Amino acid sequence: MTKSLVLALNAGSSSLKASVLRVEEALVSFLAERLTTPDAIIHIQPKNGPEVTVEKQNDKIIDHEEALSRIIGYLRDEGMLDDLVAIGHRVVHGGPKFTDSAVVTDESFEEMKSISHLAPL
Repeated sequence: MTKSLVLALNAGSSSLKASVLRVEEALVSFLAERLTTPDAIIHIQPKNGPEVTVEKQNDKIIDHEEALSRIIGYLRDEGMLDDLVAIGHRVVHGGPKFTDSAVVTDESFEEMKSISHLAPL
C-alpha cells in the first residue's frame, strides 16, 4: 500500500464510528457501540472480508479510549497504520468560525474547546 490512507472518525456519546479510506473507497469500517456499558461491542467490516466483532475481555468495559485503541491495533496489525496521511474527525457544531473543514492547530483546538458547550458529549 502507498501512503494514501485517511482515518475518518465520528465520536458520539456512546459510540465511535471510523473508516479507513483511500480516495473515496472505504477499505475497512468500524462501529463501536453501547460504549461504557456491559453490552459494548466493536464491529469491524473489512471491504473484502467477513465482519469481525470484538466484545469486552476480562470484564473490562469498552469505552471510547479502549475502542480507539482497538481500532489502532487493528490498523497496525493489518499494516495500514504507517500508510495514514491524515486523520479527520467530525465536529457536531463549529460555531460561527468553523463552518467548513479545518486543519487542527493548537490555536484552532483551543477555539474548538471554547465552543464545546454547543454540542457536549
